[in-house]
Amino acid sequence: MKRVHLVLLAGVLLAVGCKKEEVKEYTVELEARCWDCIVQYASGPDRGRRDTLLGSVEGTDTLLETGHYQLVMKENESIFFRACRIRPDTVFGDIALQAGGGIQPLSAIVGQDQDCATINQVVQVK
Repeated sequence: MKRVHLVLLAGVLLAVGCKKEEVKEYTVELEARCWDCIVQYASGPDRGRRDTLLGSVEGTDTLLETGHYQLVMKENESIFFRACRIRPDTVFGDIALQAGGGIQPLSAIVGQDQDCATINQVVQVK
């Protein structure tokens, strides 16, 4: 009878020790603004996603395109967000990246003399 109690107690202790900790998740809002560029974004070990922003021309004005994206991230994960010009020889305007939502806001802006803007770091939860 004593062995049954010990086995039962060991099983309970094992079950309590193996209890899975809840990992907090939060939504991150991303925005890229550029003309004729490729956008890449990912969180943690994610392989990433891609999009193309082409912009447009109306008369003599070049209009930047804005892309909006969402990521669901876990605490202590890194964010990767980058936009690069498709054709660096035809440059119109800056590249601007913004990340917000459930994290402390991040941004990166590069001028016409640079080909890519990048945010690549561990994020801080609000």
